Amino acid sequence: MAALHLVGEHRILSAVPYLRQWEEVDLPRFMERSLAFGDEGKTWLEGQTFRPVAQHSLRMLGQRPEGHATYHFLEGDDERRLPMRESSSDRRARATALHENLSAAQVLSLLGAPDDVLAQERESDGAFQSTEEWAYDTLLPSGQWLTLTLIWESRGLVSIHEAPADGAQVEERSQRFFDR
Repeated sequence: MAALHLVGEHRILSAVPYLRQWEEVDLPRFMERSLAFGDEGKTWLEGQTFRPVAQHSLRMLGQRPEGHATYHFLEGDDERRLPMRESSSDRRARATALHENLSAAQVLSLLGAPDDVLAQERESDGAFQSTEEWAYDTLLPSGQWLTLTLIWESRGLVSIHEAPADGAQVEERSQRFFDR
């Protein structure tokens, strides 16, 4: 994982074909409960081992990842993967249909798997609220990356916003590859 990360950090363009090969590897690394489905912990988030790092490095090299899911959502006693849309180049256009009344399953059908997921606690009015952030990255023709962020609470989708990817956000995301 460290080598995949360093390829992007050091901008080694000749490694792009190797990153593409690592992006194809389907090897789950962790499972945790997903808040976004509002089903009291019956849906699980499954994170991949190599895909998030390989795709992150591809983005740092100005390349669009092939779109293999970095996360899957599992349900039922047999922990089957929920169906979701394959990643597509028109994801940003599809995002115009987003609204806060959509369910997590509808978002997966519309946009596919998020590129990054972050579960955390936020303070609001003196109380702590669990949230789950789904991030979707888009490469603009200008070469700039935009991140669409969806914030989920137990009551559903509460926030949708898009902003240019900033250096601190990119660094925080890359650190989580090694913390999980």
